[in-house]
Amino acid sequence: LSQEKVQRSYASSEQSTAARPPARPSSPHRVDSAEAWECLARKGEIEKHIAAAGRLRSASAAAASHVADARFAALLALDSAGMVALETVPGFFEPALLPVLAALDARQRDLDVRGAVGEIGVYHGRSFVPLALLRREGEAAVAVDCFEEQQHNRDESGCGNEAAFNATLERFCCAHDVVSVACDSTQLAPADLLAAARGPIRLLSVDGSHTEEAVLADLSLAAAALAGGGGVVLRA
Repeated sequence: LSQEKVQRSYASSEQSTAARPPARPSSPHRVDSAEAWECLARKGEIEKHIAAAGRLRSASAAAASHVADARFAALLALDSAGMVALETVPGFFEPALLPVLAALDARQRDLDVRGAVGEIGVYHGRSFVPLALLRREGEAAVAVDCFEEQQHNRDESGCGNEAAFNATLERFCCAHDVVSVACDSTQLAPADLLAAARGPIRLLSVDGSHTEEAVLADLSLAAAALAGGGGVVLRA
């Protein structure tokens, strides 16, 4: 290269450097602005987040392909109107659990594991709806909650309401073949739970009282009622 070309290249590089905005410090907080995304992009983090989101969506889509009920598949799409509607129901449910439930259901289908679905501690039904929508033809769903009998709610983890719970089921078109058992779950006999479910349970969510004694009692009940190859989702 001639000396003149080298000088021009050097001058252009200096101008480009001068025009470049100063790097912003990285933030440990949640990414919620264009500036933060720009900062992450400089560090190459944005590509990692996009790739992770793509993998999650791919896994969710693969799991959804095994789900016969289109309504659950709609809930599985985290940006769908179904998930937005579910989030308006009072209660506690993490959207990230949807692909987990779908994966468990898909594995059980592969292994031909059959049985009811159910939940201990349903409150207004927010976390019960996805379970009810996972059912195959002929499978029951059992809901165990003290509902209005709040003297059994040891840690006051949520004031149940059976009418509100039933309204949620009607809203999401999954009220058929649901059996509600209003009681203290720690005093429920396995035989009574099996009778309500019309047999063993293949998928059971445990989210009752959160005291150590209640959790141990609920898990013992779940173990006694599970079908072979069944699973328990323990929610803290």
